[in-house]
Amino acid sequence: MLAALTPRYWIPAIDRWSLAAPVLLVLVVATLAVLPAPPVAAVRKAPVAPPPRALAPSVIVSPRPGTVFSSGAIGNLAGTAEPGGLVRLYHDTQVLGQTTATAEGRFLFHLANFPPGPHTLRVETVSGPRSVWSGEVTFTVQAPAKAAKPAPPKKAAPKKKPVR
Repeated sequence: MLAALTPRYWIPAIDRWSLAAPVLLVLVVATLAVLPAPPVAAVRKAPVAPPPRALAPSVIVSPRPGTVFSSGAIGNLAGTAEPGGLVRLYHDTQVLGQTTATAEGRFLFHLANFPPGPHTLRVETVSGPRSVWSGEVTFTVQAPAKAAKPAPPKKAAPKKKPVR
């Protein structure tokens, strides 16, 4: 009975072939821990460009909406826009001319040869691939006043001869 109560231990047979796998695993892990890490390639990030700023608004300063011009005395169209931008003047959908805004952002067009009646103008400022439109300005050109015909000279009443 005593033999049944004594513990039995199982000891596997240890030989060099059964120890090869654990020893090899320990050697590989130790070698990897000791070796320097491979150099990491520097990641080059492209600089993030700031978002493009909005173009300065195009504004027609003169003439004021509702201005009435005489047919021979039309003034200038002046305004502000993106400094250095290309400014195009439109009459409805037709391009009348173009100029470049000054460094301060000012532009000027001379208005001439508009027929009598109402006219609507607006400008477009182009800077690179972007453009911005102004509001519309409507003005009127009056027809020239017809010159009044001079009154025919009055005929002098015939002189009466004194009665004798």
